[in-house]
Amino acid sequence: MRQAITMLQASGSSPGKVEPPLPLTAYSGSYADPWFGTITVSERDGKMLVTFPHWPGIKADVAHWTRDTFQVRFNDRSVEPVLMTFQIGAEGKVERVKMRAVSPLARFDYRDLEFTPVAASAPAG
Repeated sequence: MRQAITMLQASGSSPGKVEPPLPLTAYSGSYADPWFGTITVSERDGKMLVTFPHWPGIKADVAHWTRDTFQVRFNDRSVEPVLMTFQIGAEGKVERVKMRAVSPLARFDYRDLEFTPVAASAPAG
């Protein structure tokens, strides 16, 4: 229990300042997991946000953590923070997104979720 409390208290610190491999706008988009559903990552004025269309009222600020990993802090403080890692493919685009809870005592285990980019629909015409 003491170890979990220490981890939670340390979750606000950063492991080291290694810049993300892509500009923040490159992480924007919709990503889907077959079980969890869709998340939408957006960037505005240098800040990132993630929304959960199927989870009304829940959104989260996304702050760079290190490399291609970002810390997600939910507007509903009863939802524990998570680390979100973007896996970049050979073409320099996001191929998948994985999440894991910061706390070992988190109520939800994100480890089995694997989000992939949702293909943009072709314009009508």
